[in-house]
Amino acid sequence: MKPVISEYEAKWLDEITINSGFCDGPKLMHNAGRETAIWFLENIPNPFRCKVIVVSGKGNNGGDGIVTHHYLKLFGVQSLLMLMDKSQFDRQLISDYQIKKNEIVFYRPDIHFNDFNWIIDALFGIGLSRDITHDYKSIINKINEVPNVISVDIPSGVFTDTGLVAGISVKSNHTITMEYKKLGHYLNNGKNQSGQIHVLEIGFKPIPIDEFNIIEYDKKDIRLLIRDYEHNAHKYSRGKALIIAGSKGMTGAGILAAKGANKIGCGLVKSIIPASLNTIFESELTEVITIPVEDESTGCLSKFYISIIENQLDWADAILVGPGLSCDDDSIKLITEILNKKPNSLILDATGFEPLIKRKITIADLPENCILTPHIGEFSKIFHLDSESVKNDPISAIQSIKPELGDRILVLKGSPTFITTGNGHLYMISNGSPLLATAGTGDVLAGMITGLIAQGYPSFEASILGTYIHAQTSIEFRKAIGTKGMIATDIVDLIPTTISWIMNEN
Repeated sequence: MKPVISEYEAKWLDEITINSGFCDGPKLMHNAGRETAIWFLENIPNPFRCKVIVVSGKGNNGGDGIVTHHYLKLFGVQSLLMLMDKSQFDRQLISDYQIKKNEIVFYRPDIHFNDFNWIIDALFGIGLSRDITHDYKSIINKINEVPNVISVDIPSGVFTDTGLVAGISVKSNHTITMEYKKLGHYLNNGKNQSGQIHVLEIGFKPIPIDEFNIIEYDKKDIRLLIRDYEHNAHKYSRGKALIIAGSKGMTGAGILAAKGANKIGCGLVKSIIPASLNTIFESELTEVITIPVEDESTGCLSKFYISIIENQLDWADAILVGPGLSCDDDSIKLITEILNKKPNSLILDATGFEPLIKRKITIADLPENCILTPHIGEFSKIFHLDSESVKNDPISAIQSIKPELGDRILVLKGSPTFITTGNGHLYMISNGSPLLATAGTGDVLAGMITGLIAQGYPSFEASILGTYIHAQTSIEFRKAIGTKGMIATDIVDLIPTTISWIMNEN
């Protein structure tokens, strides 16, 4: 696990490193510039044949750029340093690193970068707080005309905490970030603008991971969560999942959820479905037990047959409510009655949120350790937030509702997905790809998490593990097939392949 840090945490890390005497500010800047230059030598083809221009702003990020230029020259790379105006020539760094006048050019409106193989962007760092205008806007436009760009710490023009763009930003092939990745590398436009992200160690004081707010899981962490089956396992010992999902026109959601629970390893899955749709479900779910409930040919479950559903709640080790259920009044009343019974190991998705959205119940009425798996639109409705504001700044939105969550678990689906309780850290799963942006993928995820809980995984572990495996299937699809054409059933088919990849330490 690795922290992903905010602007505040990045500045705090600087301060605690310097104030503790672990490493002083000039040494940190020296290390950042030197390591960036070394990275260039080790990763860019034919570095000694490349012409490089380092574009440096006035702040610490620009200082990193000045030191980078110094070391590129020292190592034998053809590098030129561009400063925004002549006042920068008076920086102590210019003197300290003995940078000669003939190595420096100053920004001019008619400047072009066509003669350079690579631009190193060190204009703005993590402290950007306003939109970019005037000469800075002009130079970023010119930088973006060049195909090969490396940004130092974060692409200039990307806000550190949100990934939003300050009117304009550099679009990089590579971003060299110091010690930890930043939130802006993952969120909104920041992900597209950052290119490949590379983390360099520059000598910050080691900090316990619990001191950071947001933590990212990787393959190694996930591998440690996956359990082997007992040699004497049977279908009941591998867990019993109950899926309450599907209605006329949305049978696919219920089918995908059940298949997700099945394929992730659950021993026995039951699906409660409208009786008039039983033929559809049984033809698709050969390994699942269907429990048809009389629906008078409406294709919807209703509260009038709650007793049949109640009889199954105690049987299950995990219960999923919501994917593809009808939004009519009778169905919402049924969902509300189920939730009021506070069943154990409950997962809510899709229509399962409607009683919360319509204020039939509150979050506090849900059982502890209940898992909610909304996308941003559903999340916004559940908590009465503006969806655009949530999209722009999901971290602030999550923090604002954490007191309401208590011990319940939120899986906020998106790119990336965030997982938290009201009482813990915020965890991030970022390994997915845009291939997941298609109908039904969320239904599969809800089923996978349900299947893992049924097998005995703690609810939080199941949320992390299910989300990571689900996201990684999109990468496995891309490796095996390509960048187009993935649908939700492909996720189901790729679950075993994905788990094998995770378990392979190579």
